[in-house]
Amino acid sequence: MQPVLIPLKRPIVSRVGSYSDWPVVAITLRTNEGVSGCSYLEPYLAHSMKYIVSIMSDLAASRKGKRIAPLCDFQADRKSLSLVGYEGLAMIAIAGLDMAAWDALAKAANLPLARLLGGDVGTVPAYNSNGLWLTDTGKLADEALALIAEGGCGAVKLRLGRDRLQQDVDATRYYYHFCTPKAI
Repeated sequence: MQPVLIPLKRPIVSRVGSYSDWPVVAITLRTNEGVSGCSYLEPYLAHSMKYIVSIMSDLAASRKGKRIAPLCDFQADRKSLSLVGYEGLAMIAIAGLDMAAWDALAKAANLPLARLLGGDVGTVPAYNSNGLWLTDTGKLADEALALIAEGGCGAVKLRLGRDRLQQDVDATRYYYHFCTPKAI
């Protein structure tokens, strides 16, 4: 488990704060057979990473030497932390290990996880969500066009939630006027 702070090209500006770096906990779960399952967490708050990593380290230590069994492991982890609750940092830590365990299981079976779970693999439309935060509406069009160009996506995510409803209405109108396909 490796906590890292990733500098952002475009700072996040939301109702709860502004962030110029983004915390990520990179997780690698190695099996006795040499298979590595990977996942990551984005816990929003940089200082929370040390607590999440500590919880995951304890949980991983309890699994050492055992066969990967994601359903059983998830329930055992929840039970082991039940006295601190089924939410917050405890569940974030459990989720990180759970995702890595499922990834390892799929890799061991040499299947995409979707197929291992009985589904199928197909295309998924994507959009670039790396911008268009609660910033100056006058800059939305230029930023949206840059996001479309850099991500190779045909769509972007526009954030709403400014101080006044009219600001969101203006942002939506401005964005629609300048950034719909007719303008691109």
